[in-house]
Amino acid sequence: MKNSLRNNIGVLLLVAFSLAGHVSFGQTDSLTLSSGSAASNGTVSLNLNLASPTGNEPVDVQWTLTYPQSSVNAISVTAGPAATAAGKALNCFAGSGTYTCLLSGLSTTIIANGTVAFVGLTMAGGTTATSIGLNNSEGSSASGNGIVVLPGGGVVTGGSGSASSALYRGLDTTTQGTWTGKYGNDGYLIANDGNKTPAYAAVGLAGDTPYTWCTSTSDPRALQVSSGSSSRIASTYYSSGFTINVNLTDGNTHRIALYLFDWDMDLRSETISIVDAASNTVLNTEKFSSFSNGQYAAWNVQGHVLIQVKLITGANAVVSGIFFDP
Repeated sequence: MKNSLRNNIGVLLLVAFSLAGHVSFGQTDSLTLSSGSAASNGTVSLNLNLASPTGNEPVDVQWTLTYPQSSVNAISVTAGPAATAAGKALNCFAGSGTYTCLLSGLSTTIIANGTVAFVGLTMAGGTTATSIGLNNSEGSSASGNGIVVLPGGGVVTGGSGSASSALYRGLDTTTQGTWTGKYGNDGYLIANDGNKTPAYAAVGLAGDTPYTWCTSTSDPRALQVSSGSSSRIASTYYSSGFTINVNLTDGNTHRIALYLFDWDMDLRSETISIVDAASNTVLNTEKFSSFSNGQYAAWNVQGHVLIQVKLITGANAVVSGIFFDP
């Protein structure tokens, strides 16, 4: 363990020294930590998001998180979907009130815009509001030049009630409408078909209109009907903006997956934000487009949240199904 730690430190320092000697001050990238809320002694997951101008994407990036040890009992960082898609490995080491990470790989594959890491925090008792700093962020290009990365920290607010959290887990673009056995093991809501709400959840929709494009089809993009027959239904909840109110009452974290389906190929795109129902704190926001073949967007969710779906382009914002799993 000590040798591994020394190796990680050596790699990080080597990269920092290399970047310092080859920094390009043309365009700048940004690395931003989201904010969230957690109960006293509770946990919260924050997203670390990379945004780069076209042509200035890094092939590796490093950063240091800073936090008051009196407010944070534990911290962990795992690679996000933008990092894993680029084949990058994450190496981190802890200091006194700091957590430094390097995201890198042997290939020169660039890291696309998106969530590069998930930051998990366990808050100390009595914590009301804590700033999580982000410093020393740097990147490098495929040619070895340094890339300036502007950092932005986050804030964790506290409370005495049950914590709500939402951790984005990425997209499934291959399953399409064949959801049985993979999604909805605890429960589901399928527009104009069937509802089976989990015992641990209260679910309601507001501002939407259910609509059916095709009542029966063999198209694999359409969702299997809940009755178990071989038929499929192409249907959706739609509006320019609507809300899915989900209250998970058992205190556990559960996967919630939304099936996004642009059946009539209307070039739809939309944002989905998950908001703490008590404080209106935005826990996560993602943008989605190009889902005419159908795709599942999944989050690990805890507590009482509002899932807000808003139109960007196309006729309306859509969600065809809501699926609950352990």
